[in-house]
Amino acid sequence: MSFKALNNREKEECSYIYSHTTKHLNFAVKSKRSQSALEYMMTYGWAILIIVIVAVILYSMGIFNPSSSITSTVTGFSDLGAVTANCVPNQGLFLVIGDSTGYPIEVIQLNVTYSGRVFTINESSVILPAKNNEFLVPQACSNLAGSSYSEKVVIKYLEPYQALKGPYISSGYVSGKASSPESYIVDALTSNGYGIQVVSAFSNTIVKSFVSPNPYFVMKSPNGSDILFRSSLNSFSIVDMYNFNQLENITIPNANQGIYSLNGSYLYLLNGSGTSSNLITYNLISHTINKIIPIPTNCIATLGISEQGNIYISTETGWSSCGTSDENEVVVVSPSQGKIIKNITGFSYPVFVKRLNDTILLGNWFSNTVSVINTSTNNYITNITTGPNPQAITYYNSLIYVTVVHSPNSSLLIINPLKNYKVVNNITLPNIYGLQVPGVAIASNGNIYISYRSSPIGHLLELSPTFKVIGNVTLGSGPYEDINVNLGT
Repeated sequence: MSFKALNNREKEECSYIYSHTTKHLNFAVKSKRSQSALEYMMTYGWAILIIVIVAVILYSMGIFNPSSSITSTVTGFSDLGAVTANCVPNQGLFLVIGDSTGYPIEVIQLNVTYSGRVFTINESSVILPAKNNEFLVPQACSNLAGSSYSEKVVIKYLEPYQALKGPYISSGYVSGKASSPESYIVDALTSNGYGIQVVSAFSNTIVKSFVSPNPYFVMKSPNGSDILFRSSLNSFSIVDMYNFNQLENITIPNANQGIYSLNGSYLYLLNGSGTSSNLITYNLISHTINKIIPIPTNCIATLGISEQGNIYISTETGWSSCGTSDENEVVVVSPSQGKIIKNITGFSYPVFVKRLNDTILLGNWFSNTVSVINTSTNNYITNITTGPNPQAITYYNSLIYVTVVHSPNSSLLIINPLKNYKVVNNITLPNIYGLQVPGVAIASNGNIYISYRSSPIGHLLELSPTFKVIGNVTLGSGPYEDINVNLGT
């Protein structure tokens, strides 16, 4: 073999050895790298998994969601209809619970877990099919606007019209950011401005009007989302305040006034002519009249309902057409018994009736007092001296607000029932639209609205919580009564 051939063979052998050695080295390196990656995943995999879970939880709470200041996230509640929530600072957690079961349900208890505490409220609120009711669980969320919340909610309910009535449990979680709800002031007008006008407390503008001849009254449902008013001389209407749709129009000849039952499943409607009236029990589930209870007067001022479910009917005794037999009297009716259970005398033209816990408050126009009645015994507790002509009343944050009419300026009295019904403040109202102040309502932000019964233009004056005049809304003629409707979500 020549030297050249031997040299070439040696080169080939060296090349072969180098190639195979390199392959083995690369395989060893790759194996070592794979082992390192596997060890890295085993070491840090759990940490990565925990980070992902925490990120999902934070996202569900709205931390990474720029719109979470105006919306909420809800999970669970699979047995019911839609549930929405809103945390309102200094008030609590508002829950709107829907019913998609196809038959009425009755919510009997709500439990909300917040910051390790359980807040419980007992209810008896009937939700109709495809409808929703609003509930407030006081102090069950943050008092700081813009702060995040995440809470467990347990709903206990019955199916009262089914063979298996329950109780049943539906639970879930709600989260979002604390914010103020939409708030409306609803005015019932008289004179030539007949109708209902709805004012947004946020924009101070009229957002909706409903035609109605002499409605004289407007009532809010227990769930807070519907209103009832007289829509004609022979009918009542119910309107959904979330979308301003008319839910029902109820034909009742010679319609007068009405009020909701405590659980919202019935209406108590007054009609009458001549010298007598009837209290009609109207079933909102079956849409039928259940009972008719005769009332021996047709001079009705207003209605109220006690925590026992009894109806208090005050009479307009200040007018000669009512006669003397009805003077200074409040008729107490038990709808469950179907009869009048007491006539309370000693009033002086009681112009309003307002429920406050286990009492009824009645304003005596001519004797310049507000009477406090124990609804368990229907006996007097006390008379609060207000000054001339108490005209309207509302209740907010444990205080009673009463307007009184006198010259040269009417007043707004603030009364503390926890201090033996002491008048703790007396605010002089500006006399820019007259003296008649038949309505007072307080929005969710604490601002106070006073209606002035002026003609041809009515006014709704806005006061701050410190009683400064900060706004005015022009209404139709002759505002007669105001209520506030705070929509929690």
